[in-house]
Parts: sequence; structure tokens; C-alpha cells
Amino acid sequence: MTLADAASLLSRPNSKELVVGKKENHAPGDQCQPHRHPCGQLTFSLSGSVLLSSDLGTQPLNPGQAIWLPPEATHSFYIASQSELCTIFFDDSYVFDSHPKVLMFNGFLQALTQRICSLSETTQSRPSHLKHLLSVFNDEMYELENTKSCQTCSLPKDTRLKPLLDAVKEHPNCPPSPKDILKLIPMSGKTLSRIFINELGIPYSEWRQQWRFERAQALLQEGWNSKSIWGELEFSSDSAFISFFKKRAGITPKSFRASLNNN
Repeated sequence: MTLADAASLLSRPNSKELVVGKKENHAPGDQCQPHRHPCGQLTFSLSGSVLLSSDLGTQPLNPGQAIWLPPEATHSFYIASQSELCTIFFDDSYVFDSHPKVLMFNGFLQALTQRICSLSETTQSRPSHLKHLLSVFNDEMYELENTKSCQTCSLPKDTRLKPLLDAVKEHPNCPPSPKDILKLIPMSGKTLSRIFINELGIPYSEWRQQWRFERAQALLQEGWNSKSIWGELEFSSDSAFISFFKKRAGITPKSFRASLNNN
């Protein structure tokens, strides 16, 4: 069953489904054009790099993050690297929020989402077990109701920056350096900085640093260590990466990985 089939199942007038879930692996370059569903959708990233576009703009969906899309919310996805996603469609009685929202899931919510997906895929009649899990899921989501959408590195909407979008699609872990981006986009450094400050509140150089930090967290969550990350994110050395990460996270990459195991 494809994701389109799953969404259409819940839109049938005689549908008795509470949720329809699907866990799928996606290859780099996979994408879906802008579309919408009559039911609410929650997509959770287990691994990889995904660029999503919605009312929030275009931004990465990193491992451990989920996006809630309310009914009729227009959205699209682009798979930048091998990714595994869990998607759950809810019947129209469940609306977590009236606007798209990116959420950071703790270990319990991650496991719960995967379990609901698994039961939804393999069980035709909805057992009491699934209904119980949905009740627990609703309680956990309620705790997140008043949280703000996760701060992720959205891309500016200025169409002149399309070469930047193309660049991060090809190399999702590290956007071009401030010097290299000007080779792709015919504008001055001041103009580029002004666009980023006007739309996102920070210059391009700081935006790139934040993108690299978020991708470092994602790679650490996927099991990478600092020795394999520093080159991928274009740092000059392992020690330079560790210093950068500690300055932003307050802990070393090794300690960050250890904290993931404790959640």
C-alpha cells in the first residue's frame, strides 16, 4: 500500500479506520510534488535527510523530528539521502494543530509511533491494543500541544536562491561555504546577507553554521562518530569539529551520543 493509498483509505465515507500507518525506505532523489490530504498526517524521520515544504517554508526534517500536517495542508517532500520515514494518517476526528508543526520526539514517542505504524500495517481489524496505544499517543502529543515548532534551518523563499536549494539537495549535510555560494548565485555578499537577515534574522554564514550543527546532531543520532563527521561537514580537523559542537551544544559529540542512549 502506497502513502497515497493510505490517505485515500481514510477519506472514504464508510471508512472505519482510526489510523493508517506506513514505514518506508526512500532513496536519494525520491520526491512528491505539492499535494494535500483530507486527513491529518504525521511524518516522523528515523534516518536520513529530507527536505519538506509546507506553510512553514522549505526546511530539513532530521532524524528524531516529526512534522504534523493538518487536513488540506499543502506540502511536498524531497529525499536528499537514504531515509526511513514513518507516516501516520489520522481520521478527521483527530486534529493536533490547525497549522503545520515540526516536533522533536523523545525516545518513547519514537518507539510508540513505530509501533502504531507496525500494527496499522499488519492488522486488518483494529485490536484493543492499537486503540490503547493511540490513547497513550494522544496523551503524549497533548503534552507537546503548547510547544513551539522546532527551530530548524528554513531556506529563504527568495527565488534567486534556487541554486542554494539545489546544492543542499545534492549535498544535504553541508551547504556551500560563504565564498562558494557566491559562485553559484550572481549577487554580492551584502545582498545575500541582506536576504537572509530579512527573511530569517541571521546572515548566511551563521545560517550555514546552524545547518551544520543540526546535521551533526542528526549524524550522531544515526551512529556516526566525530572522526567520520568532521570531513563530511567540511571542518579542518576532528578537534575543530569537537570545539564547534561543544560551543553550541554545551557538551562534546561523544557526550551527546551517550545522552541519546539514556533517553
